[in-house]
Amino acid sequence: MSDEQRRRALRVASTMMVWYRGGPQAAWKLTNLRDFSRTGARFVAEESLEAGLVISLRFGLPLFPQPVEIPAKIVWQKSLYSGRLQMMEYGIIFTSVDGGVQTVLDVAIEHFRVRQPKPS
Repeated sequence: MSDEQRRRALRVASTMMVWYRGGPQAAWKLTNLRDFSRTGARFVAEESLEAGLVISLRFGLPLFPQPVEIPAKIVWQKSLYSGRLQMMEYGIIFTSVDGGVQTVLDVAIEHFRVRQPKPS
């Protein structure tokens, strides 16, 4: 999928909590997922992660009993400040999504899309 197709993918806002880790030996950490699409997501974290790092993202989605785990690559990062706490925001692209997981994502995106308030 091209960068242009990724940018056109419908993103839905999220307040879900997700687990992520920066490698198979790294500990899972809990954070807030800001939004997601069928091709990627945006989340915040307290730690600094480098662009290009491959991570795993695990989260539960409405209508599905099992959590979904997806490999992703960090493509950008932005510093956020909240008083004394420095947070980082990350943009990721999903790197390998099988057909079953893609279907789960598509159904979840549609679920959230119809529940979002319409702009006035």
